[in-house]
Amino acid sequence: MPIRALTLLACALAVLAATAPAAPAATKHLWATVNVCDSPKHPDSVGVAARMPGNGSAQRMYMRFHVQFLDGDRWKNVKEGGSSPWLYAGSAKYTWVGRGWTFSFDPPPAGATYTMRGFVRFEWRKGKTKVVKRTHRYTSAGHPGTRDADPKDHSAKTCKMSGPSPQQPPPYQDPVAKR
Repeated sequence: MPIRALTLLACALAVLAATAPAAPAATKHLWATVNVCDSPKHPDSVGVAARMPGNGSAQRMYMRFHVQFLDGDRWKNVKEGGSSPWLYAGSAKYTWVGRGWTFSFDPPPAGATYTMRGFVRFEWRKGKTKVVKRTHRYTSAGHPGTRDADPKDHSAKTCKMSGPSPQQPPPYQDPVAKR
């Protein structure tokens, strides 16, 4: 009897060991990051890149990108032009797929600074419409090597876009009479 119990325990541990890496691998490939932030090549723009894991099935993977701004201590969605359409990212047969979207804005007014972040919705679908699983991620730092990052390897949680410096009047000087 003890040998049978040990055999069952060994089999159970083997099954757990074989399946354990799948969860961390999936989590490792589920993220979003700011990869473009008001750079000289992309002024007044915020780029959001994301990666999602496949699951080895025939499902289709989709992403939708959003951008938010900080208003006091609350994040708010950008109402006009702040969301991408749903994008087909690829087949779930792959280990992971990556996509991105760049949002362009009017320049902030002189002296103003906007703090922005990205928000990405992920869906795994059977066919084009039946959603099997969905989740989301806010942008985070630490994902270098994203395609089209500007500057190269840029990966951040947020983006600060600043308007031009406000015009300062010249300092006051008392008039001096010529002698």
